[in-house]
Amino acid sequence: MARRSARGTELKLSTKGTDKNVTGAASTDLITNTAHGYIAGDTLVLSALNGGAGLVVGKRYFVSASGITANDFKLAHTPSGTPIDFTSDIVATSTLARYTFTKIIQLKTITGPSISRGSQDVSDHDSSDYMDFLADGLADPGEITFEGHLDPKHATHDDLTGLLLLMKNGLTVPWDLAIKERGVLVATFALDGFLTAFEPEFPSDGPMALSGSLKVTGPPVLY
Repeated sequence: MARRSARGTELKLSTKGTDKNVTGAASTDLITNTAHGYIAGDTLVLSALNGGAGLVVGKRYFVSASGITANDFKLAHTPSGTPIDFTSDIVATSTLARYTFTKIIQLKTITGPSISRGSQDVSDHDSSDYMDFLADGLADPGEITFEGHLDPKHATHDDLTGLLLLMKNGLTVPWDLAIKERGVLVATFALDGFLTAFEPEFPSDGPMALSGSLKVTGPPVLY
């Protein structure tokens, strides 16, 4: 099998749009906001929820291609997934916002998410063979690390809209890892996470550099 180049792969940070008031009908799973402007595949996050059993505030959802109209839409766990069945009506004071994504410039290396699973010891005095008996534990969604060239005034690096702002504020937000082969998109990791490191470097004999790490929260979705 030929080796595949990941050149062009992008790590994208997100920006929150305006919160919009919504209602929803459990009988149809349709959510309503007049002239919402969303398209299938958009990322939405609930910021307040009254009703809507089965949905969670702060969790990333996607606009489903099923049932979307100018005023109504459904949510899904993946861009092409089955619409979510919520079991109670969404009523007034519920809000959600769309997140848009921007490529972090000048990254050279992106690694992860480094997903792993722990174990738990279930041995007892009746265990045979004098061996530990282990059961699978919780999965750790891991982290993403990255390295690149620093541009301290760029909007994806600075402390106004970029990485440094997210690091200072400790914000958990949606991220996209767009996996490309020679510039052609082949898959995307959609995930939520927060920055755990932002490390600029200022050598005397080379370009300014940047490294950092992103802790993933919850299961990443690969599509």
